[in-house]
Amino acid sequence: MLPPVATAGGPLYLALPDTLLALTPGGRTLFRIPLEASPLALVPTPRTGPLLLTARSLTQFDPTGTLLWTRPLTSGAAPALRTAPGHIAVITQDGTIHRFDADGTPLDRRTLRTPLAPSLTALAADGTLLLATRDGRILALAPDHTLTDLTPAPPIPYRGTPLHLLLTEQGRILLTTSDWLLYALPTPLRPSPLWAHERGPAAGTASLTRGPAIPPWWEDDPRYRTLRRLATSSDVEDNLRALSLIERLLEGDQALETLDYLIPLLQELALRGMGDPRTTRTHSPVRARAYLLLARTGDPAALPRILSGLAYETLPEPVEALLAAVAAFPLDPDGTLTDRLETLLHRLPRTTLTAVLDEFVGALSRIVEYNRGREGVEKAMRLAHQLATGPYPAAVRRAALDILTHQEKEAP
Repeated sequence: MLPPVATAGGPLYLALPDTLLALTPGGRTLFRIPLEASPLALVPTPRTGPLLLTARSLTQFDPTGTLLWTRPLTSGAAPALRTAPGHIAVITQDGTIHRFDADGTPLDRRTLRTPLAPSLTALAADGTLLLATRDGRILALAPDHTLTDLTPAPPIPYRGTPLHLLLTEQGRILLTTSDWLLYALPTPLRPSPLWAHERGPAAGTASLTRGPAIPPWWEDDPRYRTLRRLATSSDVEDNLRALSLIERLLEGDQALETLDYLIPLLQELALRGMGDPRTTRTHSPVRARAYLLLARTGDPAALPRILSGLAYETLPEPVEALLAAVAAFPLDPDGTLTDRLETLLHRLPRTTLTAVLDEFVGALSRIVEYNRGREGVEKAMRLAHQLATGPYPAAVRRAALDILTHQEKEAP
């Protein structure tokens, strides 16, 4: 039996082995339709009603259960249904693709030489059907019947066998493989995935990795060339101009493709001047602004540079920016972020610590707020206790005490 499907505020549809049911949100039966073949897929639409696929036919009902149209299908192995506004596609494992418009008018029927896994197909809004093959290729079948191989050269380095493909509303391709990997691929495709999410060796753990720092396809982008020249300059003013350009890009475009070349540049700028006592101070405004923009991306790939900055920055301006970045990334399930804050507290020069104590307490408060019920919050509470009882200004001790008191009230 297929799982029940629901429309927003509308009926709940249930496809049983021999019956199609429609129920109100309160459980009242709207209609009951006997089926001649077992259902294989069901797509709910609030305006036109349920679209039902069986091994024999594709059928559209209206919201009252009235038959709108039905189209017989030639037999094929395990057909799958994909829909987009105005487009319907049925795909079988033998490589046969049936396409219809929203009224059920057949558009074309095509059999590809490449065997297909229906789970590795997705239908784009323009009617283009994306097809991933078991050997890692991605094909596109356009409404005009043009078949294009989108696989970049060199191919994307998948691990394992591709299993499922999903096309997001933003045009990103998500691909899972048999090695517990989830790849996010940009469109147009390129050899480096945007990121990969991998289940770690311990059950329930995961790691996030990204492709090469500077994928080759950006080298011809004039924006990238300008940013790269300014960001790698040894001149502070050039670096600040690069940061201003990046900030404007972030205001207008936070697509993953853009972030994927901005974040490596910001990571480089966050290291500017380090390693040389003569430039560490002069370039501190560059590093501070880079930390703030890394936080502004909201991308997990920005977090490692923020964590590393907590380990070596000592000047007030970049440390204050780092604490603001921590407040933007407060999730700390295992206490790693809090460990970095505690190390920072004990290693900062007194003058710097005095200048940033308010920001420090604010960042710690955000960590406690966002991690209630997680293991990491215990470390944050111990750090708040140090601030509440240590040799710090009265305002800082009161703020830390407020963190402790509020957490006790919230505890179950």
